[in-house]
Amino acid sequence: MKRRAHNKKFVSVARARFWDGSLSVLTLIALASFLLLFSTFYPSSTDKLRIHAVDLMSPMVEAVSAPFQHLVVTVRGVTGITALQEKMAALEAENNRLREWYQLAQTLEAENASLRDLLNVKVDPARSAITARVLSDSGMTFVKSLMINAGDWDGVQKNNAVLSGQGLIGRVIENGQSASRVLLVTDVNSRIPVLLEGVEQHAILAGENSATPYLDHIETDMEIAEGTRVITSGYGGIFPAGLPIGKVVKTESGYAVDLYADFTQIRFVRVISEAKDTNLKPASESAN
Repeated sequence: MKRRAHNKKFVSVARARFWDGSLSVLTLIALASFLLLFSTFYPSSTDKLRIHAVDLMSPMVEAVSAPFQHLVVTVRGVTGITALQEKMAALEAENNRLREWYQLAQTLEAENASLRDLLNVKVDPARSAITARVLSDSGMTFVKSLMINAGDWDGVQKNNAVLSGQGLIGRVIENGQSASRVLLVTDVNSRIPVLLEGVEQHAILAGENSATPYLDHIETDMEIAEGTRVITSGYGGIFPAGLPIGKVVKTESGYAVDLYADFTQIRFVRVISEAKDTNLKPASESAN
């Protein structure tokens, strides 16, 4: 009996809940239908109701949509930062390329200046000049020499005079097929016959591994003014006559020469070949 009574109670509760839910749905449908018909026939009368409904619902809509708006702003911010980082990376790469081009332009400008300087020293038309690039500087204490990128294949021979854009710097002492070594006038083994212009005094320019080689074999009682120009005399047949070297300076022990050439700035040099005598003919032509 108790079980049957319990089942009846459960059924009655379920029916009550069903009718309550159905009644609520039916009530809402009826109300919506009424409002729809009412707004159709009297549209102006529902405007205030609609405005009040919007005012009532707008805070809830804003509260619900606020997190999504923050999310949108955050996503846009992250996207903007990513785009900014990409732009910064592109600008940095372009800046590096510009630096490389600037360094290249500086190098080319220095090389052009060095090549233009080579034109300042006039060479005897009977001699040919070979332009070469300086490859290395030994820079050792007891050896003052340079390596250049010209050799037998270019017509460079041993004892050829070598000039920078300002004046004589040395002579070729070793030559290979495509490179040669130049002994500088400052080397302790260098001896060059020179002439002091104005006083017509011959001397020997002797290197001593310093920036200013000294003048040897000068008369002890002879006075030479500072600034006197020193050129090659041509004696000995190795160096052509008239190549500029430097100017005389007085020292405690005698006279030295302040060289025209700046050995720290040499990039290109000119190798002067031996003079060609146009009056000499090859043996084959003489036989004919």
